[in-house]
Amino acid sequence: MPKTRTCAIWMIEAEKRCLVILVTRINKIEQFYINENMIEFIEEAPDTIITLDSGRKVFVAETAEEVINRIREEKRIILAMRDPTAPV
Repeated sequence: MPKTRTCAIWMIEAEKRCLVILVTRINKIEQFYINENMIEFIEEAPDTIITLDSGRKVFVAETAEEVINRIREEKRIILAMRDPTAPV
């Protein structure tokens, strides 16, 4: 298969992938996914509070650093899917 065709397939698969991260509610029992594109900001006061662009606040057990690292890892995966030859 020609390289351009392979890259096109990777790009289509990467576009299908929704950038979501798994987080745990403050009760440390329930887990759910948050769309990273909907996060307006993250604060620690002392619990971690994720504020979505809708204004909704979500309290999570993870630290702000853990949430940011999960976002970075998801973005690395998507970038690798778009161009499998690029260093990640």
